[in-house]
Amino acid sequence: MIFLTKNLVAMLTTTIPEINHNSSFIKYSPIPIATFNNQLQFLSYSDIWLEHHCPSEENLMGKSIYEVLPNLPIAFKKILKQSLQGVTNEHSGRKFINPDGVTICYSWKLNSWKDTQGSIGGVVLVLDKCYKQLGSYVV
Repeated sequence: MIFLTKNLVAMLTTTIPEINHNSSFIKYSPIPIATFNNQLQFLSYSDIWLEHHCPSEENLMGKSIYEVLPNLPIAFKKILKQSLQGVTNEHSGRKFINPDGVTICYSWKLNSWKDTQGSIGGVVLVLDKCYKQLGSYVV
């Protein structure tokens, strides 16, 4: 998945102003991917994202990632903020402890995207839960 993810995210971050965020390209993507504005509100997301991260939700458009995933680890929130400064970040499996004390493992690829004026307009995030044994991942 990492090869597919790197190529897909690289393509999206260079062409996102031309992509309709509601297009079927994102919706039917075979990976859990979402695009956000610079307030980290959903602009688009794949069906896989919805299925993996918030199956009880019907529509994420305009909602903040923090509203949709209220137990997002604090360390991951810092990574999201860094991405809004243009920092690219990826990890193949990192264990986090949620604010509610539950341990979770995520793998991700996170890039900012630029608007037509060249300013950071938001981020593209591929976020997956790790399904290997949690003990083998970096904390």
